[in-house]
Amino acid sequence: MTSADIAMGIKAIKSTPVMSPVAVTWAQVEEARRATQADEVEEDTGEIKPTSLTPEVASGGLSLLIDVGCLEFNYIKLDLAGKSLIDLQDLHQYPAIRFLDVSNNSVTDATALGKLGSLLSAKLDNNQLSTFSISALSNLQNLSLEGNQLGSIESLDQPMLLHLNFNSNQLTQLPSLSCPNLKTVEARMNKLNSTKGIETLSRLEEINLETNEITELVLGPLPDLTRLILSGNQIGNLEAFSTACCSLEELDLSNNAIASPKELSNFRGLTSLRTLSLAGNPVTETDKYRNHVHAVLPHLETLDGEPYSEEDHEPPPVVEEEAPTDES
Repeated sequence: MTSADIAMGIKAIKSTPVMSPVAVTWAQVEEARRATQADEVEEDTGEIKPTSLTPEVASGGLSLLIDVGCLEFNYIKLDLAGKSLIDLQDLHQYPAIRFLDVSNNSVTDATALGKLGSLLSAKLDNNQLSTFSISALSNLQNLSLEGNQLGSIESLDQPMLLHLNFNSNQLTQLPSLSCPNLKTVEARMNKLNSTKGIETLSRLEEINLETNEITELVLGPLPDLTRLILSGNQIGNLEAFSTACCSLEELDLSNNAIASPKELSNFRGLTSLRTLSLAGNPVTETDKYRNHVHAVLPHLETLDGEPYSEEDHEPPPVVEEEAPTDES
């Protein structure tokens, strides 16, 4: 067998479903080469029609052939982004896949991912998923579901997951997350009304919940959290910070509903905080606003994008108690 024959055979074997983690041998490569020579490739018209994920479709996206010993090989990457897929019909036939990208398609059901026991990373951005439920995968570390139509997800149980992306969906609440190793959560541009769901994730380092409808802050200790983005919400009460996020270094609460300087006292325990943004909140119109922040957080490096000035170091004026309203 010549090297050219081998190369042709390897290309052909991509269309052969992988039925076990060790399924491709040199004998199969030769068999696939002969089978491929009997078929002519149809002329490319440049027009992609809606299609199911079949072995023929998958063959064009398989790559990263690895040697698993004894002249046996497996493809571990499948990239079918933008291929007009309407389902993941035969995905289960490729259990050795570790890296999957089926973004920019029209997939409505992702349950087939639960059959990929070796999967490390899955990108399903910009599809038509309205629900998402898969069985726990022991190796999955990255999951991106950005730009779908997810309205609610009851729970997500992925023990090794590190990075989770829910950006640009329709979620009104975060799912119950049984993901003890999770480090980053992104759920920008949804319809969340609460941060409930992140409070037990003790290894979280970064959270971005920008541009939602959040009014309720539920945080929990979150000892490893260093970056929290909550801009563009409806948050007015900051009490949750009084007992949480001791390691926080960057906090963005711009364009919320924080009105009283007294709320700022809840930041007193954030001794690691270096960057704070409150721009676009009513509190920034308060007399000596920056002085109020300095009195609580003198160690800040930047407030609303600027360092403290000498004037900001002056003691703030006393905030008078609000008179109780007479409801009689």
